[in-house]
Amino acid sequence: MFRRLKTFARKHRSLFTAVRSFLLSFVLVALCSTSTSFLYPAINSDSINVDSNFFLYEGFLLVQGQTPYVDFYDHKGIYHVLIDALAVLLGGRYALFFIEVLFLAVTLFFLMKTMELYSLPRGATAFALMVYALLLSVMSGGNAEGEFLMPFIAVAQWAYTRGIVKNDRKSFFLGSFFLGFEMGLALNSRPTDIMWGAAIAIYCIVYSARHKKGLDLIYNGLIAVLGLAIPIVSLWSYALVGGFFPEMIDAVYVGGFAYFRNEADDWLSLANRIGLLVAFLLLILSYRFLRKDKALNQDVYEFPFVSLAVAMIAYFAIARYTTYYWTSLTFLSSYLAYFLFTRRWALRKEASRLCLIPASLALLWAIVLTSLYYTSGVLGFSYHESRLIEEAVHAIPEKARAEKGEVYALNCNAAVYLMGDIETDFPYFANQSWWGLSRPEVVSKTNAYLAGVDRPLYLLAGKEEETEKDFGKVIDAYYERVPGQIENPAFVLYIAS
Repeated sequence: MFRRLKTFARKHRSLFTAVRSFLLSFVLVALCSTSTSFLYPAINSDSINVDSNFFLYEGFLLVQGQTPYVDFYDHKGIYHVLIDALAVLLGGRYALFFIEVLFLAVTLFFLMKTMELYSLPRGATAFALMVYALLLSVMSGGNAEGEFLMPFIAVAQWAYTRGIVKNDRKSFFLGSFFLGFEMGLALNSRPTDIMWGAAIAIYCIVYSARHKKGLDLIYNGLIAVLGLAIPIVSLWSYALVGGFFPEMIDAVYVGGFAYFRNEADDWLSLANRIGLLVAFLLLILSYRFLRKDKALNQDVYEFPFVSLAVAMIAYFAIARYTTYYWTSLTFLSSYLAYFLFTRRWALRKEASRLCLIPASLALLWAIVLTSLYYTSGVLGFSYHESRLIEEAVHAIPEKARAEKGEVYALNCNAAVYLMGDIETDFPYFANQSWWGLSRPEVVSKTNAYLAGVDRPLYLLAGKEEETEKDFGKVIDAYYERVPGQIENPAFVLYIAS
């Protein structure tokens, strides 16, 4: 049987690679996507899944007929909202799970195809995949912006690597199209992720200058612009027709800039910058080592080196959250495998064994995370706490939960809306104090909303110091605490007085 399988794999290499990538993708999303995986079945209200719940609720609001950036606010682009809306239409979080699986499968497929082009010893591809799995597992969460950009970066990386190895200009053209396409989507999702398309484009300039391919550089530039234009024209046209184009531009670019400016100088940014500086120095040292081996094709390893170096410099400017690094994983894992298993290293013979190290660490992390989820919890990521919060949400009368605008969550995770199928009628529907740090009008407008004639009947006030600081006066004036409510770690329930 195994002999037949090997024969089939040799005859249908791409199909076999696709099957492997899908199976590995399914396992990784199941283990790592804390917001959508069936292994973590509650609607989890915690700091790990804050963004995912926010995005999925935006998708819910869009499906309900609300207008993005007008009826509900975010500083992220519409591309991500549309993916989550599609998931809502197809069934919700588990539909989103399979969308994640498909996107990651494409990413892994082209990572494997890139590794094949390196002609490394047996086991090197498995090592790269396991490094990817380890990094992905540590980041956890799921439904992140970079997750839905990764396939286009992976295709561009494979196409450029193929163009270098086979001296094939058409492969460069294909890569340029996808780097442009990635940048166009990034500008309509999380604009900082254009750094990867830009990094690959910078390498294209370096390569064309070295090999005196000025005309090809012009062609690649034009093709990249075409790739860039397709998502921009499509999504901006959708915004124009939908009547929210000016609000989208203000939210994504003006609001996004204010957010990054506000978040730039805390301890988390400092920790990330120290880590990036260490990684950058190691990258430089690895490049100097590879340069000593004159038998290697300089273009092959210089492509990921230049791309990683440019991206690390960009990351240094915005460093804060680990989700920013999702889009770097194919380059990082493939470059590390290339560096460890090239000709000068005795490790070439140990590739198959070494892949067990990242694989074991990734599995260990998944076991620890799953165990904590069902026991003591971590960062609020707890099955029992999430179920308790859900029980408290369902204690609100069903009639109120079914009526648009009757229930409002203040400084809560958007999970509370998802738990009760609650539709809000106010743009700033969650984490209001946090939004107020970069856009102070959020706090003042929220206070005015809670004090207005059409204020919500039920108020879920988050148990944070900022809630009392920013909204304590209006809560005391217009709301009273609901007696006999279910105590939970997320919110205190109030009713309009």
